Amino acid sequence: MDKSQSAAPELSRPVRVDSVLRWARGSLAPSVTASLDAALLLGHLLGRERSWVLAHGDSPLTAEVDAGYRELIGQRALGVPVAYLRGFCEWFGMKLRVTPDVLVPRPETELLVEQALRVAHDTNARVLADVGTGSGAIAIQLARSLPEARIVGTDSSASALEVARYNAAALGVRDRISWLEGDLLEPLDSEPDLLVANLPYLSEADMQDLDRDVRHEPASALYGGVDGLDLYRALFRQRHTRGWTAPVVIEIDPRQTSALKTMLRDYVSEAAVTVHDEYAGHDRILVVEA
Repeated sequence: MDKSQSAAPELSRPVRVDSVLRWARGSLAPSVTASLDAALLLGHLLGRERSWVLAHGDSPLTAEVDAGYRELIGQRALGVPVAYLRGFCEWFGMKLRVTPDVLVPRPETELLVEQALRVAHDTNARVLADVGTGSGAIAIQLARSLPEARIVGTDSSASALEVARYNAAALGVRDRISWLEGDLLEPLDSEPDLLVANLPYLSEADMQDLDRDVRHEPASALYGGVDGLDLYRALFRQRHTRGWTAPVVIEIDPRQTSALKTMLRDYVSEAAVTVHDEYAGHDRILVVEA
């Protein structure tokens, strides 16, 4: 018998957690979140926490998991946000479904909720409207924090409202929130006690210089017109036309504070407007309390 025929076939070594993590980090470099993203996405496929992934480098992976992981890393290398690849994000202590139909909630938007809750408590607000709700994150957190209040979420995107409804049901507040499709305040048939909004505020110039990851998010949830203020102009114009005086809490771009204050002179007194900083010391939340 030929020697080559009698020799036992060489067995390939199983793919291990540590080896695919090394490959993934290299594929995602030079991103500053390469290690984090690599571990989160592998944990997602395995149904494990990131801490488990990091502590079990010698664990073998099936060929199916290895192939699926390489596909995910390939998409992440193209800039697809981790939240879209996993199908959810964690925000304000909640696990929220996110899809390419909605913006991924940002940490700074938690400050918007905090200020909205302050105003709600100060004014004894019982009906709150989240204008441009997207994933429903703000409306849902308001409902969780204000169990006696009624929340309304509006959005012009039917697909976004589907995501919001799912999140509300998953987080136990489905019966506390009404979802209305339409442009800003138009779906509301009566004045709420408080208006809260994180509307698109990126300018035309900003849209030309977007981070690669952000380019995968819906432009309709980002673009606010040539100077970024179109949606806020429309919001306050609608409020004024209806004769409403409910307080308003909005998230802003720090570079737009002066322009926003100038625009608001057509609708409210300067004394009614206050601006609150984010943790880095930049303007982030604008409140109109009259």
